[in-house]
Amino acid sequence: MKRFIIYLFLFCFIISCNSQTNIPENIKFTKINEDSIPCKILDVEKINLPEEFVASRYYVVKDTILLVLHDQYPDPYYLSVVNLNNFEIINQLFQRGNGPNDLLGVLSYINDDYLCLNDYVKRTVARIHVDSLLVKDFTYPSFIKIDAFYEGFGWINDSLIVASNCLHFDGFGNEKYPELLYVDTTGAFIEDYPKDGFDIFTANFSGGYIAMNSLQNKFYHAKKFKPEICFYVDNKLEKVIIGPEEYNSEFIVDKNNQLHFKDNFHYYYFNYCSSKNNVFFKNERFHGKVGTHFSDDEGKGTEIFRLDWNGNLLARYKIPTDKAVIGLSYNENTNSLYLTSFDENGERILYKAILND
Repeated sequence: MKRFIIYLFLFCFIISCNSQTNIPENIKFTKINEDSIPCKILDVEKINLPEEFVASRYYVVKDTILLVLHDQYPDPYYLSVVNLNNFEIINQLFQRGNGPNDLLGVLSYINDDYLCLNDYVKRTVARIHVDSLLVKDFTYPSFIKIDAFYEGFGWINDSLIVASNCLHFDGFGNEKYPELLYVDTTGAFIEDYPKDGFDIFTANFSGGYIAMNSLQNKFYHAKKFKPEICFYVDNKLEKVIIGPEEYNSEFIVDKNNQLHFKDNFHYYYFNYCSSKNNVFFKNERFHGKVGTHFSDDEGKGTEIFRLDWNGNLLARYKIPTDKAVIGLSYNENTNSLYLTSFDENGERILYKAILND
């Protein structure tokens, strides 16, 4: 995630709002505090990678396959598939461009055995089984266009996708937009979707991430700007996990009807990975004063939450540095968590941690 300076614009008017959560009375919830589940410091090992593997983030699948997500030129490809034992390149996929197999801008996640890609410029999504990345004659997936503002997404089954709607917001009239979007594999909305547009653009301060278990028809929705992880079973909200803390922030609307933080800002959940039995969400726990510049690698509050597929928070982890964590992948056979972070020079590095719980 790229952090940025948040500016206070002139010609704004102020509307009071905060991150307070409202949970229906019939929904179970768990409130986390610092004492309920203590945070553990991970014992991490740095994996030394060749200098040419410059990346936005690294993923490791099956403990032996390294996925290098490139984010800058001169790399012509977005994805390099590498043998982690000898660093031989197996495949290089998805060139930059506007062609059918090209990408313009990518958000990526590891959801069980799938690499999930969101081209946020084209507003298209795809999932790729990691085994297919190893085939030399790689068959490119069909990307599905979802004509909405969204971020996290997941396949409920082969014909149904759920996505986190960035236009849903508790305030400014945007409550009319559903928090979750359900679309078929043509990109058509399953339920009616408002067509009359919006008065205030809230998409930069809403939405979240979807971790999906299609076999059990369960998923989590972790929110970027609220301290909430919502657990769904059969597409129905069953439980909400709240905490550890909640920052109240007011928002302003500028002359272009775009939403911004007023005095203080906050972030919660960014990025995740999942497996058949585990889900890991990165909790930024990041807050500060508007106008303060923070470098991309700063992450003093960053934690990783571990959950099972029954709505239970199992553990909280931190890495032993004050650097941000920007990528997660996990191998269930060896109970190994892989984390993309930063060294002292701000360069991206890959850690491995053996989890002992």
